[in-house]
Amino acid sequence: MENCEQRLEKLREEIDITDRKIIDCLERRMKLVEEIGRLKLEMGMEVLQEARRSEVMEKWKRQSTLTDEAVEDIYGAIHRAAVEVQKKM
Repeated sequence: MENCEQRLEKLREEIDITDRKIIDCLERRMKLVEEIGRLKLEMGMEVLQEARRSEVMEKWKRQSTLTDEAVEDIYGAIHRAAVEVQKKM
């Protein structure tokens, strides 16, 4: 049987792999955000679409096992980054 230190190291390795996947997904998301930003610019739309943000936030709160506060913190940070990407266009 493996000792606690070995198990801890394995779990940390799994977290590192998961974190890499999260970063990859966020990078892909920001590329999509750039495409959306270009379309919004062409269409003369505002960058911040508050109704859409609220709709998505509520959907993730309903579908997630995370607390509402965690969803707000995590998704809020992602959304703020996306808005900044689009504002720079």
